[in-house]
Amino acid sequence: MRRVLVVNTYNFQNMGEVLQVEALANILRGDSVSLASWYSYVDTAICDGLGISVAGNTRPPGKIALLAKAATSLARLTLYQQTGIAKPSGILKAYDDCDFVVDLGGDTFSDNPSPVYTLAHCFALLPALMLGKPYTVCSQSIGPFKTPVTRALARYVLSNAQSITARDPITYNYLKDNLSIATDKVSLCKDLAFFTERTAVPEAGLVGLNPSPLAHRYMGLTPDEYVDFVATLVEKLQQTHRVILIPHVYGPRHGLGKVANQDDRQVIGEVAKRVHIEAGTHEDIARCSAFVGFRMHACINAMSRGIPTVALSYSQKSSGLPTANWVKTIDIREGTATGLADRISAAATDMVSLPSDDRDVNWMRRETECHTRAVAELRALTHTELLGEYRRCAVGHASNAKTRLKGASGGVATSLVKCALSAGTADSAVLMDQTTMPPRPVSVTETSQLERCTGSAYCIPEDALKTMTELASRPDCVVVGLPCQVAALRSRFPDNTYVGLFCSHRVKENGIRFLLRHYQLAEEAVQFRAKADGNTGLLHPQGFFIPLKMYWNRFLNYCFIPRGCTRCHDLTAEDADISIGDAWGLSGTSELGLNAIVCRTHRGEELLNAALERGEIEIRDVSPADIVRTQRNYLLLKKGRLNFKLRVYSLLRAVGMGASQHRLLHPILHFWLAIAVRGRRLQGQGSVEESRVAASS
Repeated sequence: MRRVLVVNTYNFQNMGEVLQVEALANILRGDSVSLASWYSYVDTAICDGLGISVAGNTRPPGKIALLAKAATSLARLTLYQQTGIAKPSGILKAYDDCDFVVDLGGDTFSDNPSPVYTLAHCFALLPALMLGKPYTVCSQSIGPFKTPVTRALARYVLSNAQSITARDPITYNYLKDNLSIATDKVSLCKDLAFFTERTAVPEAGLVGLNPSPLAHRYMGLTPDEYVDFVATLVEKLQQTHRVILIPHVYGPRHGLGKVANQDDRQVIGEVAKRVHIEAGTHEDIARCSAFVGFRMHACINAMSRGIPTVALSYSQKSSGLPTANWVKTIDIREGTATGLADRISAAATDMVSLPSDDRDVNWMRRETECHTRAVAELRALTHTELLGEYRRCAVGHASNAKTRLKGASGGVATSLVKCALSAGTADSAVLMDQTTMPPRPVSVTETSQLERCTGSAYCIPEDALKTMTELASRPDCVVVGLPCQVAALRSRFPDNTYVGLFCSHRVKENGIRFLLRHYQLAEEAVQFRAKADGNTGLLHPQGFFIPLKMYWNRFLNYCFIPRGCTRCHDLTAEDADISIGDAWGLSGTSELGLNAIVCRTHRGEELLNAALERGEIEIRDVSPADIVRTQRNYLLLKKGRLNFKLRVYSLLRAVGMGASQHRLLHPILHFWLAIAVRGRRLQGQGSVEESRVAASS
């Protein structure tokens, strides 16, 4: 069951928005649906009836309160992303918990009538962007955007949507031609509200008329002149038909920005003072033999029941209405009030007399299928898509305290190789010799040789794969390698056993040499993941130590990265028999280290079970979600699902990679190291390690 969050539904007093929500709930039947309300009028009774939970306000807060809530929410979300603290709660938790987001904003994604609409619309999608949640912009009329700020913001939000369904051709062309949105993202189809199934019980000769308090602006009339126009239209229709005035929007008194009263009943009440007329509710649409509507969704409500309809258009969204002999669209922006009243009355009379046997509404529903496809295809990446195929997930460490201490994390990779060599299931192992600078591939046949190959090898020479290919060609071989190395070697030597190492990226050899020169250290072999004084970091033979959070998180995570690593989509060595990485953040992690373990094949299971039986490792099973949690941001980065934090990181990484390629810019990197990365000399390093081993034994 997918967890879906709906945003930007503004007004449940507008039956058109209720129709869209109802249609979406039908499409998402079987999924868990929530609605995030920052500034909306929400009817919880309607949501309960549709099985939709609500997060946030059910009425818009005041402007100051809304701005304060927006600012604190963004600050909290930023803090959560950067530090892991201030976990999302309330409406932000709804974003964090969902699998994907559906933006159902109707015609609010526009600078008409106010840029406030665009800003509010984009803000509701910002948490999805920051958290890396996929989203679709569903069944909307979009644009125009009249200011450089709103235009740039809208283009950014739309470009990062997984899909967009436009409900009218004007929107479709605007997205492609004016905003340059990729054509494969945008689909054109009928309004989502057509997906609802409704019935009619028409009364002979009854014509429904839906007025709108917004229409007068598009007709060039004052509010009073518009009321007179509607009264005149009623009188013309009453000459041959019974007429009922039907509201489709019941409020609010004020919309976002400077929108006037939206309650259709205001106009109906004023018209009723001028002519004798029956007034009903939106449910009376089902009684009509023909329907005339200023509100687009009121017309769709009638059309979806097969009721002949005259749609009175004053905006681009009406261009997406269907064409049929029992549907007529009249643009109220053209002609005089008197002429319009005559045309509308004549069209309604024609509609009443139409036969009822050729009003097929199913084709309208079929033309909404692109909305269904867009929502069906929108989902979060599964654990298999993030991690690759797996049989078992666990965390663990080497049973031998010295092996665990010297390992990059928990020493599991070394222990698995030791088990394979000791048990005779492998005659040799291909590893990286950590005693050389840079580390070089070697073939190991004795367990006594493993110590010099224990630890991480971030800096690998360009010809390492060629050497590994020669060494891995031997039969009964176990290979420990990075994702790219494992993928290449398995295609050549599928009968070997492969232990893959999680890898976000390698570091160029000149990057390590640059770091050593900055601290005036000899260019010799270093331990990249040494454990000392409760920290993990780079340890030089001269006793100089730089914590991992300093030299990696603040420097080598941005600079001297091979370009091929930025195009790689495999973090967890998906082609390996068993993959090993860091178990960041899981319970049981200590300064001695803990490994995340993903067992993928039968051969991998056999090796893992053999190591357990021989007492080489200690493990406990965890869920795939736990493994994902330890590497979440790097996994999303590799799979192209970038949240706001990862987009900023990608930009800074591009800058750092560019600077590291040009020697003229190296002084900037030296300056950054001087202010952001601090190392220190350790005293009595040998005694520190020995005491830790003794304490853990």
